[in-house]
Amino acid sequence: MNIAKIQNDADYDSVVESISSSTNSSDAEKILAQKAEATQTIVDAVRQRGDAALAEFTTKFDNTDLSPDQFEVTQNEINAAFNEVDPDLIASLKKAHANINGS
Repeated sequence: MNIAKIQNDADYDSVVESISSSTNSSDAEKILAQKAEATQTIVDAVRQRGDAALAEFTTKFDNTDLSPDQFEVTQNEINAAFNEVDPDLIASLKKAHANINGS
């Protein structure tokens, strides 16, 4: 089994190209399985090590150094961001939420 290591946009583009240009569906299935395995590895690391793992992946994939204490968003920050959103968008999201929940 080959494991696709995706560490940057070029790696991702290469995997996508391999999938889309593959004439053999089993090759595409193998690549999709590899992506699922890589994703599961990330999920498992975050479940086991929490914010520390999340900070590592942020550095690895986003080239941004954040510490776990920077992940928390205060209620004031949430309120300020909410106040910047177009009221029509908020209304649409509330309607979508109600539609999804059947209320």
